[in-house]
Amino acid sequence: MARRSAEQTRQLLLDTAVTMLHEQGPAAGVLHIRLSEVVARVGLTTGAAYRLWDDQRDFHDELAVVALRWRDRSLWDRTERAVAPAVAAAAPLTEVLRQGAAANVQTLPDDAGILLVLALRATAHHHAALRRAVAGRRAEAVEAFGRLYLRVMEAYGLRLRPPFTVDHLCAAFTAVVEGFGVQTAAGEAPPTVRWAADGTDEQDWSLLGVCLMGVVDRMTEPAAAPPGPGE
Repeated sequence: MARRSAEQTRQLLLDTAVTMLHEQGPAAGVLHIRLSEVVARVGLTTGAAYRLWDDQRDFHDELAVVALRWRDRSLWDRTERAVAPAVAAAAPLTEVLRQGAAANVQTLPDDAGILLVLALRATAHHHAALRRAVAGRRAEAVEAFGRLYLRVMEAYGLRLRPPFTVDHLCAAFTAVVEGFGVQTAAGEAPPTVRWAADGTDEQDWSLLGVCLMGVVDRMTEPAAAPPGPGE
């Protein structure tokens, strides 16, 4: 067998590593947190830590699950604060969506908690405990955001259009918000447009807000049925 050059060896190892990465999936995004640095911060010894975890990998596995279960309400609170004044003032629904989306777009780049959750969810496929934590967090999010969405829908005389459920609405909103979150994490500027929504004056809209408008338009309908012929 001919001797490989250094560059050929480099490429072979990288190609093999990529194959293994596709087989095993990406690792949870906590590997940069070293246990030795954690114990040093709290003034303990590594010996004390390794009585709790067999090795660094065991620590990282548990850390990923705990980090995903961390009850960070910043996204819910931010959305609630953004839309509540517009709802109270009986502003058009388009304005409620525009302001709610804008509040998230403006803060996503600096929200380490949300970006961490996105990274951990993306690595959960090969980690059973992490998948369970993802499911638990999703259930909590659906409960919290579902209540908010239903309150807004009631205030604006809307209901879910069959066959859609509040779970479907939350899933669609989450997919759009998280998609823009991933773009933001990669350093892309959140796209904006000048748009006159449903006959309103032209305003600055985040593309996130425009997408959410589309979801609402397709998944909801007026709660009161329109009058029939002759009524």
